[in-house]
Amino acid sequence: MSRRRASGGGTNLGRLPFISYRVALTGDVARTALEAGNSAKMIFRHYREVVEPQMAEAWFSITPPDGWLPGELKWSIRERLRKISFRK
Repeated sequence: MSRRRASGGGTNLGRLPFISYRVALTGDVARTALEAGNSAKMIFRHYREVVEPQMAEAWFSITPPDGWLPGELKWSIRERLRKISFRK
């Protein structure tokens, strides 16, 4: 087992919940596979957890506080995010 996997770390920590909750929310494995850059077969084999739709709605409703922007982004991406957040 790799050191990263053993420690529970990695760059795709949100992938499992995204796929599981997205399938619960939409009921559409093929669409979720396309959105996640995966195949329906891989979702059924590795990612699909049984999740209640209410839990999926709660997971997707999590947002950062108003005005928060990630500090490590390039200036242009940060400016685009800032413009989007002021449209609300």
